[in-house]
Amino acid sequence: MRSGTARDPVSGFELPWRLFVPPTYDENRKYPLVLFLHSGDARGDDNVRHLTEDVGEWTSRAQRVEPALVLAPHCPGGRKWADTGGRPFRNYDQRQVKENEVGRAVRKALEDVRGQYSIDPERLYISGASMGGTGTWDLITRHPGSFAAAVPCTGVSDPRRAEVIVELPIWAFHGALDNANSVENTRAMVSALRSLGSGVRYTEYADVAHNSWARAYAMDELYRWLFVQRAHRRDPLGQRRK
Repeated sequence: MRSGTARDPVSGFELPWRLFVPPTYDENRKYPLVLFLHSGDARGDDNVRHLTEDVGEWTSRAQRVEPALVLAPHCPGGRKWADTGGRPFRNYDQRQVKENEVGRAVRKALEDVRGQYSIDPERLYISGASMGGTGTWDLITRHPGSFAAAVPCTGVSDPRRAEVIVELPIWAFHGALDNANSVENTRAMVSALRSLGSGVRYTEYADVAHNSWARAYAMDELYRWLFVQRAHRRDPLGQRRK
């Protein structure tokens, strides 16, 4: 995987990242780009610790559906994609939480990669696990219109912001037995979205605790759904799920 660093234009904070580029990459083609935000356990300063099996699903299983670039920034120890508070993890009021320098650097990394590679602007996707699920919800609600689809797994969010992502194709995941991040957090956002007419997909695993993303990322169906999504277009395969 290729590597680089993004600099927050406000503070100068530097965020390392890794980029998977398909072996068959051709600059004359346009490719989807997946932004992957890792969980809290993968934080570090070596630009390696976050290259877990989760990333591996995106660089192997997803590629069998369609070749895509995968951008995986590495959040440093003690930091978060979004400063939403600690345990017990609860949904938050985004008006009270400013975007931090890590989040801004993530957006700069995305901007840099888009400038260097042949990316389809209609096919920018985002997914994250646990802390990364929170980062996913935070980015799509803080910067609506930036992505063509989102796959948040086991994160917290601000359901008051549902109206700004009501048209965005979303497939959310959570484990019903999660005692680190209550399933009620995702249920609240899904309920808010559906009350506004969103076709959000939601899969709740009755027998899973915190690690819902392991089962989610093992599904070929997820990647088939994701890669047909286009910006500014309703989910053509959308349906309400539990």
